[in-house]
Amino acid sequence: MGYGMFGFSGVQVPLAPWAKQAVPKALLKKKRGRKCKNPELTDEERVLWRKQQNTEGAKLSRVRRKVNGAEYESNLNVLINENTMLKKQVDEHENRLACMQSLLTVSVQNAQPMASSNGVP
Repeated sequence: MGYGMFGFSGVQVPLAPWAKQAVPKALLKKKRGRKCKNPELTDEERVLWRKQQNTEGAKLSRVRRKVNGAEYESNLNVLINENTMLKKQVDEHENRLACMQSLLTVSVQNAQPMASSNGVP
């Protein structure tokens, strides 16, 4: 009786030797929770394996952090140098502008007396 086949919606499910009747797969409840990654290991071995994985992950994280820090530092230095150069350019342009404004003021002041001497208001 327990060694036959059970048909359900065209799907043949073999009967287990200890089962009195087959249960369709659709009606079986799924197990909840995590699957065990290494079921062949004992609990102690699994704990040691997880500690080793954690140690390796921590080392990798520290290396990654150092690399990222060095990258950020080099980018920071490049940006600081660029900022310094741009500040110098701004100062040069401000000085040039002040010089041009003073020249314009002088030329306007020199032009006014000449215009009044010609009789043009």
